[in-house]
Amino acid sequence: MKPLILTSIFLFLVFSAKSQIEKGTFMAEGGVNLVSNSTADETSFTEGFGFWHLTQDRFVKYPGGGTSFSYGSQTTGFSIGPRLGYSIARNLVCGIDYKCKWNWRLSNSSDHSDRFRTGQLGIFVRKYFGSRALIPFIEGGIGGGKSHVTYWSSSSGGGEYELFYQRDLFYLYGAGGISYSVKPNFCVNLYAKAQHTKDSPLKKSNYSSKQDNVLETNMALVLSVSYFMTRKAKQ
Repeated sequence: MKPLILTSIFLFLVFSAKSQIEKGTFMAEGGVNLVSNSTADETSFTEGFGFWHLTQDRFVKYPGGGTSFSYGSQTTGFSIGPRLGYSIARNLVCGIDYKCKWNWRLSNSSDHSDRFRTGQLGIFVRKYFGSRALIPFIEGGIGGGKSHVTYWSSSSGGGEYELFYQRDLFYLYGAGGISYSVKPNFCVNLYAKAQHTKDSPLKKSNYSSKQDNVLETNMALVLSVSYFMTRKAKQ
């Protein structure tokens, strides 16, 4: 009986409390991707803040049985994704979305590390529905940026040389989720996001192989926190 009473009290507080974003309110937000942070070396998709360190060992399995160590590598990286917004109308926020990612991969077969980094800047629009403590919202955004890839290869004579290239990025996405107002100026959000990215080659490169356009579709489940600041009225 007691759990039922506590649940009823919680639901009453959630759906009876009022919360809405007034016009003229500034928003700062950051979050993490609960599914993955897209740690693959050359994946441009970046969402939220994160840090990773991965160790990978590969082995060769022979037809007659038995295995032997082939090579190993370590990948270290991190990402940042701050967002700033401004409420142009009640429960309607527009803003900028900035995100960067860096990856370094070091193989036991080389003294040099392969490097990947990407920087992207975009705009977003978020619409909240309702005035309770727990409300749904939808969001859409568009933006672009560049990725930079540097890696090392070996020639037939055994010498190592560096290859590099840059790629141009363009993305658009849609998202939907819920926002819970812990305090009038502090919210916790959970939303699902789908992003489509076009990855195109640039001329700045010493990579001779053909580089085609790449189209990516990525999904994310994001947990974020939002802090709202209202300008003080003039005395």
